[in-house]
Amino acid sequence: MKKITCILICVVIAFIINGCASSPRVKERIDTNTAFVYGSLNLDGLYTDLKWVTIEQYEPPTEHPYLYASVKGKVFFNQNLKKGEYCLSEVGDIENDVHNISNDFGCFEIKKPKLIYMGSYMIVRYKNGKKEILNDYSVTETDVITSILDCADTGTFWYNELVKRLEKLNDIEARKANIPRVE
Repeated sequence: MKKITCILICVVIAFIINGCASSPRVKERIDTNTAFVYGSLNLDGLYTDLKWVTIEQYEPPTEHPYLYASVKGKVFFNQNLKKGEYCLSEVGDIENDVHNISNDFGCFEIKKPKLIYMGSYMIVRYKNGKKEILNDYSVTETDVITSILDCADTGTFWYNELVKRLEKLNDIEARKANIPRVE
């Protein structure tokens, strides 16, 4: 009986450790000149789920231009990006299929430290096999930030910045709701 109890305890501990390790975490800010990039990418149109996202740094040139973003569901984020020019490069799904992102999509420039919302998108595949990236209006910036906050430790720099942005978004929505309509 003791052996079975010991095995069950080990199994439970393994599940807890695996669950905590598999959840992405927001890293603390390492430099005052870095930015936090986030967005959402829905692969339902490809009948799969998002597993990984790479961001490629174009300027300034670097030995290691490919950076992995953290992924939680459809949400991706990368913190502590330095000044430069970047583009979303590739995304991978749970079947490890790679989907290249065109260079005219998902590009951004970091000139100063700040939060950068990339937007919410979906990739769809048509019957002829062609893929297209479209806006996903069902996911808002508020939804994305709320998801990321679950991965951040309270009181850290990025957590506080995301909470400030969320408060600003909520304030904007509240003001929109109170605007009288002119007829």
